[in-house]
Amino acid sequence: MPINEGNVGDANDEISVTAESVDLLSDLDFFNVKSFGAIGDGQSHPLSSIYTSLEQAKIKYPDAKSLSDEIDASAIQAAFHAASEQTIGLNTGGTVYFPKGRYVCNIPIYTRDASVDGDPQAATLVFSELGAGVAAITVDRTSGKRQVWRNISVVGPGTWSSANRGVRTAWCTGIKVVNTAMPLFENIAIRHFGWGMDWASDAGHIKLFHTNIEYCWYGIYVSHNSGDYWVDMSTVNQNVFANFATHANSGIEALSMRSSHCGYSPYSFYCEPEPATTNSVNTFLKDLVLDHVRFEQVGNGVIYSDPSMGSNPRCEGIRILDMGFSWDADKGKWLELENWPRDYAIDIGFATTSPIYIHNDSYPFTKGKVNMMRIRDQHGSAPVTIVGSKNTAEDVEVVSGIKRVTVGSDFVMQQAAKYAPQQHLLTRSDRPNDTFELNMTQDGATGAGFQLAHLKSGVRTEIMYATDANTLRFRRPIILDELLHPARSATTLLNAREGSVYIDTSNAGYECVRTYLGGRWNRRGVGTAMPTTGSWQRSDYIENAAVAIASGTVIKGWLRITSGTNNVLGTDWVEDKITV
Repeated sequence: MPINEGNVGDANDEISVTAESVDLLSDLDFFNVKSFGAIGDGQSHPLSSIYTSLEQAKIKYPDAKSLSDEIDASAIQAAFHAASEQTIGLNTGGTVYFPKGRYVCNIPIYTRDASVDGDPQAATLVFSELGAGVAAITVDRTSGKRQVWRNISVVGPGTWSSANRGVRTAWCTGIKVVNTAMPLFENIAIRHFGWGMDWASDAGHIKLFHTNIEYCWYGIYVSHNSGDYWVDMSTVNQNVFANFATHANSGIEALSMRSSHCGYSPYSFYCEPEPATTNSVNTFLKDLVLDHVRFEQVGNGVIYSDPSMGSNPRCEGIRILDMGFSWDADKGKWLELENWPRDYAIDIGFATTSPIYIHNDSYPFTKGKVNMMRIRDQHGSAPVTIVGSKNTAEDVEVVSGIKRVTVGSDFVMQQAAKYAPQQHLLTRSDRPNDTFELNMTQDGATGAGFQLAHLKSGVRTEIMYATDANTLRFRRPIILDELLHPARSATTLLNAREGSVYIDTSNAGYECVRTYLGGRWNRRGVGTAMPTTGSWQRSDYIENAAVAIASGTVIKGWLRITSGTNNVLGTDWVEDKITV
C-alpha cells in the first residue's frame, strides 16, 4: 500500500481501524489520514452522507459530535488519536501523513505527541468558522520533545482584499500550541484565520522554519509567554492588522527572528492597550533579536505599544540588524489604517534594563508623521544606539526619563552633531539595579577620553576618567591594598587636585616628592648638600642625607625662601639647623 495513495476506493467504503491495522501503519512510520477514511477532494462529505445515526458513526469515529461533522475532519482526528497511542522507545507519538488533497474540516482537531508530514505542494486543510478563540488545530504534548510539523497548508474561513483593509473576516485560530509542546514547524502555510498561530504553551521553544503566515488578523499571537522562540527564513507577513501581537500580561521574550519577512501589514509588532494586572510581568518585548528581517511597506508602525488605555509595558533589550524598511505610504498606499496612528516607526512605552540597538542598512527606519522613534519613558540603563547613516539623535523622541541616544556610523558616533559616548554596560542578572558603564567620550577639540561610571538605582556616579594625554583622573577615593608607586615626571602634572602627588625629576641630582596641597604644588627632596643649580620655588625643602655634628650644630636640611633659578645661601636658601 503506497503511502501517497492511501486505502480509500470510495467514500462509502467501510474502513475498519483495528489494533492490527494501527500496528501495520506504525511499522510504516506514518498514520495516513486516507487510511482512516479521509477523502481530500475539497468537497463537503458530512458523516450523514454514509451514516444514519451518530451512534453508528461513533463506532468508527469515537470523537464524532454530530452527523454534520465532515468525514475528512473525523478521519484526521482519528489518525491523530491513533498516532498519540504509539510508543517507540522513550518517545510517545507517531507521525500523521497527509497525501495530496484538499481536506474539508468543520470541527477542531486536537493533537497530542504527534508529528505531521504531507505532500510539500498539495496537502491542504480547509476549515470553516469555528468561533472566536477556538483553535482549528491544537498541538499538545505529554512526553518527548521531537514534534515536527511539516509540508501542509492550513486555510481558515477568512477573506482578504486590499479594498477591505482593517476588516476582520475570521475569528477562529489556525494552530494553537499549549502546555509543554515545543514543536518545530517547517514549510507550513497558514492563512485566513483570526490568529494564524497562538503561542500559549508553558515550555516555549517553538520554532518556525520556512513557514508562511499571511492574511490573518494577527499572524502570531503570544497569549502566554514562556520565552525562547525561533523564526528563520519565514514569512510572517501581510496580515490584516499585525504580524505579531501580544498583551502586557504576557509579552514576547527571547524571540530570535532571522532572514525573514515581517512587513506588508499595518503593524509588525503590536501590544494591545489593556494595562497589565500584575507589575511582575508588564512586558511587551524582552531580548528580541531581528536579524535581516525585512519590514517592507509597513502601514502604521514596526513596533507599537498601544497607549490608548494607559498601558506602559516594558521593552528590555532589542537588537534590530539590517531592517530593509519602507512605509506603505511611500509606495503602495493600501495598508495604512487611517483611524490608527502612523506617527512613529517605533513607538514603545517603558525602555528599561537593557539597551536598544539598531544597525541600519540602505533602508533604515524613517520618520512617520511625527518622528522616527518615540520612547514614552526611558530608564538610564536602556540606552538607544543607532549605527549607520541617515539618522540623527533628534529622530528619537523621549517623553520622560533620561534620554540616552547615540547615533552615527560604526566609526563616528554622534549626538546632536557632536561626539557622543560609545557605551558598554556591564551587568549581572542577579544585581538588576547595579550597572557599570564604560564610555568613549570627547576630550578637547580633537581628543578622546575613557570613562568609568557606576549606575545604581538610576543614580550615575563617575569613578575614573582617562584623558587624551594619557593621564588618569580618579573622581572617587582610592583605597590601596599594596604599595603606591607615584608617577615620575620632569614637568608639572596637569589638572591637579588636592592631594595629587608625583616624583619630580626636573632638577638633576634631586628627586623630590611633589604634592598639591593648599592650592599649590609643594616639593620635598633629599640631598647631601644645598642645591646650587635648578629651578625651585618658595617653601621647597631639601632634607640633609648626610647629617653630622659640626661645631655643636646639626644641619637638618635647606629651606627655599625665593622662587627662581638663583641658588645663593642666605638669599635663596637658608640652613635648617639645631644646636646640640
